[in-house]
Amino acid sequence: KQATFTNTEKTGSIQVTKRVATATGPNLTMEQCKNIKITIRDANGKTYSKTLDGILYGVADENNRYTARIDTDGSLIYTWKLSGLPLGTCTVTESDTAITNYDLSETTYTIDGENEQTYEAAGAKPAVTKDNDADHPTAVELVNTYDEQTGALKLKKTIIGDTPPDTKTFIFRLTLKDRDWNPVTGAHNYGLLTYYFNDEGVAEIEVKGNGTHTITGIPVGYTGYIAVVYRSLRGLYGKLLTAGEARGGGVHGAYVYLLNALKGLGVAQKGYAPPTARLTQ
Repeated sequence: KQATFTNTEKTGSIQVTKRVATATGPNLTMEQCKNIKITIRDANGKTYSKTLDGILYGVADENNRYTARIDTDGSLIYTWKLSGLPLGTCTVTESDTAITNYDLSETTYTIDGENEQTYEAAGAKPAVTKDNDADHPTAVELVNTYDEQTGALKLKKTIIGDTPPDTKTFIFRLTLKDRDWNPVTGAHNYGLLTYYFNDEGVAEIEVKGNGTHTITGIPVGYTGYIAVVYRSLRGLYGKLLTAGEARGGGVHGAYVYLLNALKGLGVAQKGYAPPTARLTQ
């Protein structure tokens, strides 16, 4: 008699969960995060890669399962379950994590929900065992936390004369629009102060003669301009200088600087000294 033996290679499964959160600024969208890439290298050195966009729109097969959702706190959660892997140690890494107008402040990971660690280039190294079948995959969670980039605007009022009236105040009118060119309205906290913008996106800020006022925490990519309500030294009337009058050195020689930036006028930028709106009469 002849006996036939069939050897079936043991395989296992891994499930990678990717969470994207924001510590400061609005919650990120799936469109903003679509290029973040997850790579799994199995114990035999074979690699599998998916962008978060690929996970969002991935078509399941016998070895791959995908889900994507928004958590109750606004975080984005993606899962990728990969089955049929050889037993042994895998490596899970990520790349292409840059998001416009945001800084990646921290990435951590856990394996099977234990021992949270700071992510490094070597990645997470979970073990795939014979017990990690499709219903019980070894679990890796990668958490990215982002901070919105911000810039600053410095207002300065200089008065030329023998006896500058330092106690007088002058009103700067800041018109501010977001990255989609919509007016910033209502109450907003920039730095440690709260600024109130009307329906047209205008906030009034008082600056003393020969004084300064710095607005910090303005999101990078916001656009605006400054005008001033001139207060005569005789003290009884005011005139709002338009941007055109100001740039042309118009009434009383005052002028306006737009919010300046690395990439052009009107855009707040990260990492640069605050642009100065300097008005002289």
